[in-house]
Amino acid sequence: MNDSFDEVLATCLDRLADGDSVQRCAADYPEHPELGPTLEVAELLMASRMAPAEPHWLRSSRFRLTTSFGLRRLRPTG
Repeated sequence: MNDSFDEVLATCLDRLADGDSVQRCAADYPEHPELGPTLEVAELLMASRMAPAEPHWLRSSRFRLTTSFGLRRLRPTG
């Protein structure tokens, strides 16, 4: 196969979104050994997007951001 890594990655990301596994997708492209670890990270990020944020976590994260970066107040963007 002469697929570029970007094309293969885009295809596999679509497959992951449709419920396919990292292992099956990476096995289809053995010429890209870096694909498996990349897809594992993508799978974790995709799963974290679906997890609801708890109110306590949001408050503590806001506090850590304001104190760590010396911010006085976080303003909403957009």
